[in-house]
Amino acid sequence: MPMAAVFRCFRRSLERTESACYDPFCRKSEEIRKHLFEDLGFQIVKFEVSDGSGLMSYHREFALDGDMMEEALCYAEDHGVTAVFDIGRRGSCCWQPEALARAVKRHPNMQFVVCHLLAPQGRSYEEEWREGIRALNQENVVFDLASLPSNQKPEEYPYPTAVWFIREALNILGTDRLMWGSDLPSNLCRDTYAHLYDYILNSNTFTDREKEQMLGETAERIYFE
Repeated sequence: MPMAAVFRCFRRSLERTESACYDPFCRKSEEIRKHLFEDLGFQIVKFEVSDGSGLMSYHREFALDGDMMEEALCYAEDHGVTAVFDIGRRGSCCWQPEALARAVKRHPNMQFVVCHLLAPQGRSYEEEWREGIRALNQENVVFDLASLPSNQKPEEYPYPTAVWFIREALNILGTDRLMWGSDLPSNLCRDTYAHLYDYILNSNTFTDREKEQMLGETAERIYFE
């Protein structure tokens, strides 16, 4: 059953916290990250670069393949740390899939996760979204599906547009490069927790094998092995 994998991942995520974030622009950033990833042993770094609540909301626009991020990624690779990126939505200065793809290519032995399947909002700009997915179609990149349903608002459960984007992504990336996410607690303000996975679990668009991988196996491979 796909749900067994979902609950197994959820239980393991409660047992230990593995991710941390820091501001690479801040004073004493080197001391902070040493404490996080060497002293405390965190294995995942989250770079929230969005211009709404991330680094580009209080710093000037910067290139995701520029010197600052390259230095941060070199450190992460040297310490075996997985890098997770939220690059916001299309139309924002932070939405730089091509620049992120160039940064990823410099670190082929490092694992990357890109949040929200590049945060598509409806199908008005689906070709730009596809181009971003194709640019990031590299062996060391997976995408999470967190907030994919809420980004289609006012569409409601069972979120047919979100299902369409997942099917398109599977066609481009293959079956083991997507993993479910909830983006809790904010998404509980507009729907139930069950709906956030049922729209995939109860869909006839995906095979049982695809559901098993998206709803648990990929996350276990990336975050828990």
